[in-house]
Amino acid sequence: MTSRPSNHRGTSLRTFLAAMALTGLAAGPAGATEGGGQQFPIGVDTVDPALLPPPGGNMLLSYTVGYWADRLNGDNGRSARPGFHADVFVEAIKLIHTWTSFHGIDIGSGMVNGLNNTDVTIVPGAVKGQEFGLIDTDLLPVILHADVGGGLHLGFATNIWVPDGTYRRTNPASMGFNRTSVGLQFITTWLPTDKWDLNTSTIVEFGAKNQATQYYSGTYTNTDFQASYRAIDALPKLAIGVSGYYFQQLEDDRINGLAAYGTGYRGMAVGFGPQIRYDAWDHGAIVLKYQHELTAENRPQGEKFWLQLGVPF
Repeated sequence: MTSRPSNHRGTSLRTFLAAMALTGLAAGPAGATEGGGQQFPIGVDTVDPALLPPPGGNMLLSYTVGYWADRLNGDNGRSARPGFHADVFVEAIKLIHTWTSFHGIDIGSGMVNGLNNTDVTIVPGAVKGQEFGLIDTDLLPVILHADVGGGLHLGFATNIWVPDGTYRRTNPASMGFNRTSVGLQFITTWLPTDKWDLNTSTIVEFGAKNQATQYYSGTYTNTDFQASYRAIDALPKLAIGVSGYYFQQLEDDRINGLAAYGTGYRGMAVGFGPQIRYDAWDHGAIVLKYQHELTAENRPQGEKFWLQLGVPF
């Protein structure tokens, strides 16, 4: 989310929005953020995610996202809950600091937190909820970046989500998870020319249990991807492209050791849409993107609109 690097370090933003999980809405009041709900905000990591600020550098990032869904799908990808509707709005702030460089590997850390407002109707007139509060904090104790040549940058990040967000077991709109989760990210940013920008970010979030409900959300993987091109020579700071994601749960959800809802309630989703980036200032950018969910299983299927900003300091 910054201007393109002029050297191997390339002062940059690592895009990351704090947790926005909706799959758990299917579970009803007793499973408000479960049913396969993930901590990582799928679709966020599409703007030079492998890059870091130079050693000693800092970056402040703002992420604003709205999500709207009128479908809650079942195992077959078909609508399973007539009358379902969800509106989610999140504003999150991320801070990144790069500590040092060791044998060509930049080493940094980060932290994310923010506010969420959710309004959800699961069963019209019967099961619904509204919540405004803090999301769970995401701690990134280790973020690594390496320039391996040819415009290719590799990244790695550890994510630890702590259960400090707003959580009420009986509120289906509650967005805290009441569990500690760990995720590992493997990231690529490829800048083959001054015009092309290609990125992937794959995370594995390991399964974790909500001790209040004994609901175990299974391990999943998600890959965000993006390709953009600076096609207008008169506007070299403008990049237009596409971004998206593929989410796949690898392990059953379980309740007291048994497969949740008889099938394990494994989630899947694919989203895709346009992205526009403008390098509005040195080493910073404004990004707008829209992602339409093409299909989903055991989770809502809807639309996302993102506004992402980054400022070095």
